[in-house]
Amino acid sequence: MRVHAPRSHAYVLLAACVAFPAFLHAAPIDEELADFDSRQDIRALGMAGATVSRARGTDAVLTNPAGLAAIVDSEIAASGTYSNTGVNARLGGDATDASADRMRLGHLGLVYRPDDPSWLGVGMAYGRARDLDMEVETAGIEALGDFARFDVFESRRTVGDIYALTLGVGAEVSPGIRFGVATDVLDGDRDRSVLFDADDAANVDPDLDSARFDDDVARSVSGTRVRFGMELAIVPEFAVGATVALPYDYDIEEDWQQLTRFAFDDGSDVRESGAGFTSYQLRVPAAYEAGATFRAGAWRVSGSVAYADWGRASYSRPPASDVSTDQFAQFYDAATDMRLGAEWAAHEALTVRGGVGVSQRPYADDDAQNAVTLAVGMSTPLAPDAVLDVAYVRSAWDRLGAGVEESFHTDRVVVGARILF
Repeated sequence: MRVHAPRSHAYVLLAACVAFPAFLHAAPIDEELADFDSRQDIRALGMAGATVSRARGTDAVLTNPAGLAAIVDSEIAASGTYSNTGVNARLGGDATDASADRMRLGHLGLVYRPDDPSWLGVGMAYGRARDLDMEVETAGIEALGDFARFDVFESRRTVGDIYALTLGVGAEVSPGIRFGVATDVLDGDRDRSVLFDADDAANVDPDLDSARFDDDVARSVSGTRVRFGMELAIVPEFAVGATVALPYDYDIEEDWQQLTRFAFDDGSDVRESGAGFTSYQLRVPAAYEAGATFRAGAWRVSGSVAYADWGRASYSRPPASDVSTDQFAQFYDAATDMRLGAEWAAHEALTVRGGVGVSQRPYADDDAQNAVTLAVGMSTPLAPDAVLDVAYVRSAWDRLGAGVEESFHTDRVVVGARILF
């Protein structure tokens, strides 16, 4: 983005503050690329995702395909999701709240274990790999150092979905020793807009009245990844599992447009606009997960740890012609997920679940807290060969950036049914 010669040194600072979001249109790593929690089966969600060991049914297709070799019943499963995303933003003494509600497909799944050979299981699933729906508006007083204060309005909106078609197969090579492989075909889009509007800027530059920045980006992504899984369940009471998702390439295409405007007290203004199309590949690093499950009577307790070093991501070319690749890579670090869940078969007609998870996002931001997830769920028979599943999941985290304190939370209710055969 080009900026005309400033009228004063203070104007340079304001221009830098306003122009900073210009680089957002090219930042390739976003939450829709780094997080696949939405893909998990309802039973896994009810345990906060701690099911990499003893994953069963559709959960095995989505989490650990080795579990396909141990399913007891074949099943057809479907689910729907209601989600609410909320943000509380505070700038100085001013606070704003925003929220968005959406109802969508969760997933459709089919798993099958033939009688002959009985050591083999196959499955497929289709659904959202990641959903984004967030709108934040902040208004208040922002300061530049100790000498400048001006009224600011900022609006950020992100909406998008990435869908995944997954095919998996699992085999039991020896009693209690299972291996599996799954392929995810990912495709989707994301629309994002950023508006930054600063008024009453006379105390920054006596000639400057207002500054405004608009950025709109439509991004499409596609890719294919391969995952391997293993499960060791030599004794019925204890099992361990592990998965690895191999590195893969995301093909990314972006249509973007930007508008920057400075208005002055004498009625004149300076405008800069730009638009374009960019395409490049993002090499997503390998992802690892391992966990264990212990069973005692009607109880099952599971834990897992997931890890992906996003600092090892690489690009086929710099995402923006005027910004080097290193300026993006240095902002990303390892992503980790620690999860602990439990399941209790309280009655032959009721199974209840709960879990907690703590996630370190792949953004090297010292002012951002880890995301905490709390989950509960239940299952109950609808008929001899049908089961109703319900899960509620809440994730929350805080961050501080550019003087704005933000508290995020996402509430998700997932309802589905399984037909066993």
